Amino acid sequence: MNAMLAYMLSLYQHIPLPPEKLAIQLNEWLKMQQSWCSDSEFSARFPWRETGLPQSTFLQRQLTVRGHHFITGPRYLGGDIHRPFIDVVASDADMTHDIAKAILQEWTLLNPQSIRILLPAHSPCRGSTDQLIYAAPLNALSNADSNADLLFTAATKEDISWCLDTLNASYQQTLRVMPELNTHLFPADEDDLHGWLLSGALYLLIEGNMRVGLIACESASVAFLKGMKIAEEVILPRYRGRGLAAQAQRLLRRHLAQCQPDASLMTGTILPANLASIKTAERAGRTCILKYQFLTA
Repeated sequence: MNAMLAYMLSLYQHIPLPPEKLAIQLNEWLKMQQSWCSDSEFSARFPWRETGLPQSTFLQRQLTVRGHHFITGPRYLGGDIHRPFIDVVASDADMTHDIAKAILQEWTLLNPQSIRILLPAHSPCRGSTDQLIYAAPLNALSNADSNADLLFTAATKEDISWCLDTLNASYQQTLRVMPELNTHLFPADEDDLHGWLLSGALYLLIEGNMRVGLIACESASVAFLKGMKIAEEVILPRYRGRGLAAQAQRLLRRHLAQCQPDASLMTGTILPANLASIKTAERAGRTCILKYQFLTA
């Protein structure tokens, strides 16, 4: 455990967190991942009935390969039981081709085709990128970043129908422009909206008394990073092209810095092909700090 923590602290030292806070978050992450090696509630989440495999098959495993240690676990791409892969959630050494091959052999019963690792964004490209993690410190904004024309307000239950229509219209337009995202990008559903509403995480974006979009930002972890995660953001198609999404993120960062003093980062995941969301994140002052990479043996 100590070797894993030391290695991961070195690997992720570039993340914009105080070293002591990074160490705390990584240590909590390691303890949680290790507990899932023996937690039947964790393995119960997986399709052991559908696959005909014992439930214990889906417990995470701490493996020793070439003298190094790796905590690994089963995952399914997009929840599709026909697309299994293995997540390497912690380690005390770099991943090599031989190590990746040995890890996949340990999980032969699931027939995984690849493993996934979490690397610093600046690492050389290896395999294919699954997701990018963008983040920014909540306290890194100046008054110059404000925009008096755009406001946000907490959504109410009366807004749910409008939110659903807005999500559908926005995603339809996005997928017309970027059809390659059709099997990867899906709008939040009504259950998501109600959950965000109950936790106070759902906001409407207002310009000139008109509702132009919505944003949901919840207290959640992205990998081992604790913070405020952008779970959803859309601008109605007729209001796009004016930088409103980036402005909304900056406004929300300032608001969260005041009302969520324990949260250090605004985070979120973005598909690498979603260039519009990448541009929005960067204009809002967020940078790519980590990336999930798929590797095949």
